[in-house]
Amino acid sequence: MNTKTKSTAFYLASSFLLTLGISFPAQAHVGLHFHDHEQQDSSTVTSSSTETSNSIDIYDFLNGPIPTAITDYVAGLDDISATSLFYQDLETAWVAGGRISFVETGETTNEQYTLLDVVVVPGGGTPLHFHENEAEWFFMLDGTLEFQLEDQTALTPPETLIFGPENGKHAFRNQTSDLARLLIYYEPTGVEDFFREVGQPVTDPFNQPPVNPEELLEAAPANGLIFPSSLEFAGNQFFTEEGSSVATVDVIRTGAVEDIVGGSIFLGTGTEIPIEFGIGESFQRVNIPLPNDINTIDLFLKNPTGGASIGLLADQAIIRTRSIPESSFPVGLLAFGTIGAGLMLKNRKSNQWNVERSFMFNSSKTKSSKTV
Repeated sequence: MNTKTKSTAFYLASSFLLTLGISFPAQAHVGLHFHDHEQQDSSTVTSSSTETSNSIDIYDFLNGPIPTAITDYVAGLDDISATSLFYQDLETAWVAGGRISFVETGETTNEQYTLLDVVVVPGGGTPLHFHENEAEWFFMLDGTLEFQLEDQTALTPPETLIFGPENGKHAFRNQTSDLARLLIYYEPTGVEDFFREVGQPVTDPFNQPPVNPEELLEAAPANGLIFPSSLEFAGNQFFTEEGSSVATVDVIRTGAVEDIVGGSIFLGTGTEIPIEFGIGESFQRVNIPLPNDINTIDLFLKNPTGGASIGLLADQAIIRTRSIPESSFPVGLLAFGTIGAGLMLKNRKSNQWNVERSFMFNSSKTKSSKTV
């Protein structure tokens, strides 16, 4: 049997499911019981040990309900891999780089729920956002994503179930070099209207067409998708040449740019560097002092101000090296399910710094960058 092929018995008798609590774990867990949809009997789910790297409260999912739409769909899958050709039998669209397939919509569920089968390209993801109208369940089928729920993060391997209440801020990103696949269940229905409005035809199933971030931003609010100001580093690692006394790192602001917001970069050495984004500003280059005797310095984005939040890429590092490596940038942009705008990738390199991966998620009409 193909390692990516799962039988009904495996999923309903031996799957280990996790529910990742928001900032109030008890309420998030209870929230799974709140809705009236039909659910899989939890007595058929058996816990087994697993290892995850996360900072989110995790519970064995022994008593929490699983939406029946998810269990029924998974039970009928012959191949759960991200490279499966399942999409050929479903209405499918690219939404800013994410390939979404409509399994169930309001038309087929009496307006009760929507179920999507989604493939996330390497480097793809959504910035911090929330839904005003829907709660969401995310079930990982293949690959690993990094999820953020409010101010907590976790790596989510296959067979992980995540619940996000309406108005709960969340984000995810594929930080690996492999495709990832997950199911997204929305309750109530209606979000498919947004996807159909901004989606593009699938002619190549693994390479996304160009997207228009401003079109997505314009359509999002009318569909209850809100993107608050969120600060994060513009790369996974930053490099500087040996002997340099200063390194330069990039910080981006995703989502809304109508207000003045700020935060601080904390260095592993104890130094704090404040940053501020003015109205319309979405990008800053920050100078970081480097002690002579340290080759790697950890960086931490903290203490957001002005109503901003801290995004997924909040903990990074500066590395001194004799040879600055070439940039590696995925071309994919992802906007699906919970997203109403595009990610703009930037590829930058100089003799002092290198951004491995950069994400911009807002209108291209923002002001130019500044150096702190």
